[in-house]
Amino acid sequence: MPNTKDPFGEDVSLLYPDNHGDKFARFVETPCETPIIKGVVNQLRKWPADMLFAFLTACLIIGSLGFLIFLTVTICVPTVVGNRMEEISILEVRTSSNAYFFKLANQNWSTTDYCYIETAARRHPDFNVYLINLIKEEPDRKSLNQSSINRTRLESKLNDPNNYHSSVSSPEDRLRQRLVFGNENIRNINVSIDKFFKGTKLSKVAKQLDDEVLEIAAKAQLLWSVPGVALKPNMFCNLDSLKSFLCNSNKNECLPDKLATIEPENDIQVTGVPCQAFMGFVVQEISRNKHNGKYTLKEALEKYCPRQYYCPEIRILNSKPKCPTDALNCPIVYSSILMHMA
Repeated sequence: MPNTKDPFGEDVSLLYPDNHGDKFARFVETPCETPIIKGVVNQLRKWPADMLFAFLTACLIIGSLGFLIFLTVTICVPTVVGNRMEEISILEVRTSSNAYFFKLANQNWSTTDYCYIETAARRHPDFNVYLINLIKEEPDRKSLNQSSINRTRLESKLNDPNNYHSSVSSPEDRLRQRLVFGNENIRNINVSIDKFFKGTKLSKVAKQLDDEVLEIAAKAQLLWSVPGVALKPNMFCNLDSLKSFLCNSNKNECLPDKLATIEPENDIQVTGVPCQAFMGFVVQEISRNKHNGKYTLKEALEKYCPRQYYCPEIRILNSKPKCPTDALNCPIVYSSILMHMA
């Protein structure tokens, strides 16, 4: 028998049909002139509970997404950071372009090599020029902090002939110090293999690498961590053209170039962004003992890009000739030679 008090069934809750006699029952007694108004009142009294349910559901979804993001970051970040150089601050990384000249402790740069480096620093004041000497044992603290040494005190020592032969241990060290003092954009870094590769995938194998592979590994690790140009001193004259591979000019801004620029003879490597894919691949291959002396970079390139005519992550340079010596500008190197002969 139909309900005479609710002939249209408006009192029946659409969401809670079995819930009767709750604290909102007083609304039922509210005098309403039409069934439509009475139905609206009945639905409004249930609306707060519906809103609460929707709110709790939304909170649960958002909380689940937040937890998932946190979990992903927690798992992934240590993997990425662990492959970057823990002591990267040793290079005092700046916002401008970086040029890296690497050598191992058992290698010697000639006077001409240092002349190339000084000329590069003078021609390209916008570059930070790093002289990186990779040694087997940990240097003393004084050597590690050569780049931050007090220039005023150093000037008095280097300009005093009586102190010239006693300030540091070797003629090469003295020359490197003079270059640091005479050129604001040159920085001298002496760093052990252990410290350089600490916290990276290469930390356990670096000391077992032969010199050729070690140099390739050090350049790849550094360029994966800090963008810049790694090159041999006698290739310095290519810095003018290599600048364009650090970023792509776009009107008034310079967008970092995401490609790795590789010269097949291991003389030049360039990256415009950190964590560049190919450099990370080289590091990974060497960490797995997949290397072959001076051909390591070339073989990694062939494995990474089987079709060299199309490799979206890499730009391959043609072999470059050595820079000429007829236009060098290196007064500090020349004066050091004369002082040493005196």
